[in-house]
Amino acid sequence: MWIDNPFAALIEAARRYAALVMLRLASVILRTAIELRQRCLISSRNLHAALTIAEVFGRSATVVMFGCKWGVRPPRSGSE
Repeated sequence: MWIDNPFAALIEAARRYAALVMLRLASVILRTAIELRQRCLISSRNLHAALTIAEVFGRSATVVMFGCKWGVRPPRSGSE
């Protein structure tokens, strides 16, 4: 398969990889915070802070992947 613009393909691959890394980081933060809370090693307030951080990583991954703003779906193709 011939790629017309290899630089654009490289950028797109990097964007997708960055989004996957952010989602993985959010997952690790969530699992760790929940496990620490179950063992009573962190307070509910710190658990809430960790959930907020994980949400930011998840939303950032959405922005990177799809180029949309916070909670806003990208427009359908062909509509403006």
